[in-house]
This record gives sequence, structure tokens and C-alpha cells, in this order.
Amino acid sequence: MINFEELKSFIVEARKNTYAGGGKPVEKPLLASSYQLEYRKGNYFYRDIYFSGKDNFIGQEVVYLKDEPIWSMVYCGSAEPPEVTDFLKKSLFSLAEKCRFNEECEFEEGDFIYENKGEGELEQFHGKESISIKGEKVYKLRYQGGSIFK
Repeated sequence: MINFEELKSFIVEARKNTYAGGGKPVEKPLLASSYQLEYRKGNYFYRDIYFSGKDNFIGQEVVYLKDEPIWSMVYCGSAEPPEVTDFLKKSLFSLAEKCRFNEECEFEEGDFIYENKGEGELEQFHGKESISIKGEKVYKLRYQGGSIFK
């Protein structure tokens, strides 16, 4: 049985130690031309692999417990303008307990506004996020995920 509170805490910690926290991609990713971020703690292992193009990106996060996949989230979004990247990471770090799960959250700084609207439970959820500058949307992402039972 999966302890979902423990799983969520691990995902939050992993995200804060990878993309949102400025973690560095591994030198040799499993998939050619991808970026791969990893975090391990105890019996949990987190891997985020994504591809970044000129106008968009797509990726997948997977959490393993004792080397068995137990949870995953896929995502696809528009490539964020360079001036948005630091704000996105700051938003995801500050709101890590809520963002890209199943909750609504918002983060504002100067002319930048991050918004996230999620639905469902950790076992099965979906949502979308966006960033606006002075009211104009400049970035968007859709995601969905849930638990993987065998």
C-alpha cells in the first residue's frame, strides 16, 4: 500500500531539489537530446525527463519506490520566455505543496502572475498553469498524472 502523504512529501522535496531549486541535469540522460533531473531519498527515487523545443516542451516525472514505478505525471507546455524562467522556478519552489497536484494556487511578484488550477487527487489528477506579465499570458502548461498500481 502506498502512503500518499509520504509520497506527496517526497515529490515536493524532489521538485525543490531539481527543476524548481535549480538542480542540474544528469550528464548522460537516458533519452537522446533530453534533459534529465533526478533525486533520491531512502527507498524513493524521482526522475524528470523532458524535451525542450523552440516553441514548446514535453516531459514526464516518475517516482519509484524500491525500484518500482508508483506515480507519474506527464506535462506539455509552451516554451517560457527567458525572462519568465526564474519566476517560474520561484513560483514552483514557493508553492511546491500545491502546484502541479490537485490544488489551485497563485504567486505574484511585480508584473508577473503565476496561476495553477488542478483537480482530482494525488491518485489521479489533471490541471493547467500559466504565467502572465502585465495581464498578457506568456506561458502555459497542462499536466495530468496519478498513481501506478501493479
